[in-house]
Amino acid sequence: MIRKVIIYKGTKSPTQSGRYKTHFWYLKFDDFLMYEEDIMTGWKGNTPPISKTKLKFSSLDSAITFAKSKNYEYKVLNNSNSKLKIKSYAENFRYNRNKSDID
Repeated sequence: MIRKVIIYKGTKSPTQSGRYKTHFWYLKFDDFLMYEEDIMTGWKGNTPPISKTKLKFSSLDSAITFAKSKNYEYKVLNNSNSKLKIKSYAENFRYNRNKSDID
């Protein structure tokens, strides 16, 4: 059975101003719908613990290398890195800041 994994870049926590998590890549297993069935009782168990495991890597290449070495089928999720427009707080109160204000 080939395991499926998702590789993605960490995102900034919305409650903190730091960007520590954005430096790492994470590998997460995508086997959420797999159940284990007990042969004797016929009960279906919950998801295996491996599906809740998340591995942290310092680069995308190291995460892909790990997935290839274990023969995992991987998918890389690219999040769009939006550029921040740096502006001063005073620009919010600038005269004629909108084009609609100009006659």
